[in-house]
Amino acid sequence: MTLFYIVMATLVGGLLSVVIAASLTASVLSRVVQHLVSLSAGVLLGTALLDVLPEAFESKASPQALFATLLGGLLF
Repeated sequence: MTLFYIVMATLVGGLLSVVIAASLTASVLSRVVQHLVSLSAGVLLGTALLDVLPEAFESKASPQALFATLLGGLLF
């Protein structure tokens, strides 16, 4: 029964997103896409940096150097 709920939720979500995307005009869609690309780039960068963080702490580097490197990577 749980598999049925998962499949139905996936189908409803997919159909709803297609209907919403089809109803948007080109000017509105171009503004929304720019914001979504920025959001996805930030999420990807944050996920990559947070995934590497535990491995960096297992190395022999000092925490101050690790956070300085992380801060430098985020800012520049």
